[in-house]
Amino acid sequence: MRQYAFLIFLVLACWYVPASAQRSIRAFPLIAPITIDGIHEPELWVGADSATGFFQMAPRPGDEATAPTVAYIGYDDEYIYVSVNLYQETDVQAKVMNRDLLTKGDDAFVLVIDPYNDNRSGYGFWTNPLGTQTDFRINDDGRSIDVNWDTEWLTASVMHSSGWTMEMAIPFKSLRFKPDRDIWGVNFGRSILDNLETVYWSGTLSDDFRISQGGKLTGLEVPDSKGILTLFPYVSMSYENNEFTGVNNKFKPDVGGDVKWQISPNITVDGTINPDFATVEADQERINLTRYELNYPEKRLFFQEGNEMYGTRIKTFYSRRIQDIMYGAKLNGKAGKYNFNAMNVRTLQMDDEDEPPSFFTTARVKRDFLESSSLGLTAVDKRNDSSYVTSFSGDYVLNLGETWKLTGQFVASVPGDLLSHSAWFV
Repeated sequence: MRQYAFLIFLVLACWYVPASAQRSIRAFPLIAPITIDGIHEPELWVGADSATGFFQMAPRPGDEATAPTVAYIGYDDEYIYVSVNLYQETDVQAKVMNRDLLTKGDDAFVLVIDPYNDNRSGYGFWTNPLGTQTDFRINDDGRSIDVNWDTEWLTASVMHSSGWTMEMAIPFKSLRFKPDRDIWGVNFGRSILDNLETVYWSGTLSDDFRISQGGKLTGLEVPDSKGILTLFPYVSMSYENNEFTGVNNKFKPDVGGDVKWQISPNITVDGTINPDFATVEADQERINLTRYELNYPEKRLFFQEGNEMYGTRIKTFYSRRIQDIMYGAKLNGKAGKYNFNAMNVRTLQMDDEDEPPSFFTTARVKRDFLESSSLGLTAVDKRNDSSYVTSFSGDYVLNLGETWKLTGQFVASVPGDLLSHSAWFV
């Protein structure tokens, strides 16, 4: 009997691997703004905590990093600042210059922050020795990454004989957070290409961007950003002289714009009238040889925030189907354990299509529970003077530790018979 008890104890002891202690770093209050030029200035960080002693995620999980990294994080009334010394004996590798290309093909640094401190969602800010920027939203504790999310932030890097240095400044207004929460989740990561090495400051991560396995940022005094109103107007003029269409010497003025009202740091309202998408990055050309439509990323700013909430397995809302807009409004935010998004858009009559102007309405609510699980409800409606279609969806994600993940969804639409116009999986 004692032998069996010993064997059970031995198996449990081998199966249980204690997690490394969660680290914390105190945010340093900066007296004056930092010039983001990539040059670390030690005199500005006297008395600040530093993040050191990084551990490998790959290729040897849990081992100490082969090259030292020293990271500092501070703040003022407008920005979160990060200054990092990245030492290495090998040559610095950097060639990526395209924005939003998340890769390990360069030496790189990444900041991961969790403003809600909910261990499931947050933001990532990646840069390399060339100062290239990649920003992304993190969802489902790093299991889902949205690189189409874009915001304004500053970064600069400088290479030298013993490695490289990096500075970044992230505006508070670019983030969503609870104003009364002074503890955020945080982690610092680094890629060292010559060693094929990925290292992080806190936790022996099982995968990149696992927020729940990161550290904590304490002592942060966030500014009051309630009631901020931002306007983005535009005026344009076009000229057409076409002998084939018979339009000669025609000038066409155009006016419109966007408005963003930040009700609180975690709730925003967006509005748009006759928006101009001419400056949006063009899609990469692709040839479709299948019967299924191509899925393109959403690059229009009005649709980006909150768009990741509709990324269920059975996708009932694809924002790229909404084309020229007459006007629209959107509400997006988080309250407690509830994430919500609602939008209403009126489209224009397309000159080369028969589809009349339509209203598109969407609404989604997602309730977090347990460590990284959720329940969601979605409603999508499209209607015009002659027809309408409405869909309803319920879904769940149940994460059971690091091994098991259960998902399910039910979708139904009207008009039509419920059974013949429904789909589900469990």
